[in-house]
Amino acid sequence: MTGLRPGELRGGPLDKRGAGSRILDQAGHFDEEQFERLDEFAVDCVDVETGVVERGLTDERLVEVMDANAERAKDFRRPFDRQLTDGEWPVLLKVMGKEGQEGPYLSLAEVHNLFADRVILDRVLARRGQAR
Repeated sequence: MTGLRPGELRGGPLDKRGAGSRILDQAGHFDEEQFERLDEFAVDCVDVETGVVERGLTDERLVEVMDANAERAKDFRRPFDRQLTDGEWPVLLKVMGKEGQEGPYLSLAEVHNLFADRVILDRVLARRGQAR
């Protein structure tokens, strides 16, 4: 799958203008420092398929991330900005989450690949029947 351009939503009515994760800046560029902030919320997760331990975000931790993002933007966020994130991170968990011993989680390494490199994993594409 090609053409992943998450930065193209910038400036539109659904642009949270800093009330989100800030992993992509206003120009749509990846911000490594903001990505690294996610590790504050991550936990060690065990991939049930491989047994590998990696940093990840469970559903519960994603809610904490979204709430923290809304809180740091409390002086300028719009009432619906926090609700917009409910259609982002939880959906991302459903689409590209891995099965962990404690339930599904988002691998931080895979989230990095998605946002920094604009790469959708073959594993995710295979679920949709679109493997490269």
